[in-house]
Amino acid sequence: MKLPIKFLLIFSLIINVSFLFSQENGIEFKPQKERKRIFVGIDIAQPIIQLIGEKAGYEATISVPVYKKWQAAGEVGYETNSFDESGWEGKASGIFAKVGANWVVEEDDINPNMNFYLGGRFAFSKFNQKIDSFLIQGYNTPNVKGSLPESDDLAVWLEPLVGARVPIRESNFYIDANARITLLLYSNDGNKVDPIAIPGFGKNNSGINFRLIWAIGYAF
Repeated sequence: MKLPIKFLLIFSLIINVSFLFSQENGIEFKPQKERKRIFVGIDIAQPIIQLIGEKAGYEATISVPVYKKWQAAGEVGYETNSFDESGWEGKASGIFAKVGANWVVEEDDINPNMNFYLGGRFAFSKFNQKIDSFLIQGYNTPNVKGSLPESDDLAVWLEPLVGARVPIRESNFYIDANARITLLLYSNDGNKVDPIAIPGFGKNNSGINFRLIWAIGYAF
């Protein structure tokens, strides 16, 4: 698989800009009475990507401190994805949910909500896929096109990830950015066809994909 280098570069740029933004003008973090907080945010990377891509949707994220450097975390959302891959044209749409944990690798001494972390998610999507057109290659006959009706599909996958969270100035608002690899474990299609695009997963590139999350949210 060829990782989309442009997304890795975008992720690195986002992290650097986020840290520079939080540190500009010599901001000093004040000690907090509550050193661990619940974070709730909305991903804004997907709406930006949809301006230049074929998918649209939204995603909310949450993380809750549970024990020392461990956080329970998850995401939920809805996504539609149009595709035109190797003669297969259609659309997939549906909901997805992800549950897992983050482990804080390093945190700021004064504001531990500013940190780097590793994590993982167990994810699934319940969605519909419709094949509007696909190529049927005949033997000694002209190629023709066919179509398949909308089907109810299910997919399950894993997501190892790495990310960072930084505050916006001295407020309780934070930027939470992470990059993750999506590894497909199971899929079931009503038309007996492997799903081409999966909400929350992305394009099914032989069962592996890359996803970027850039959330802005509030720490309670």
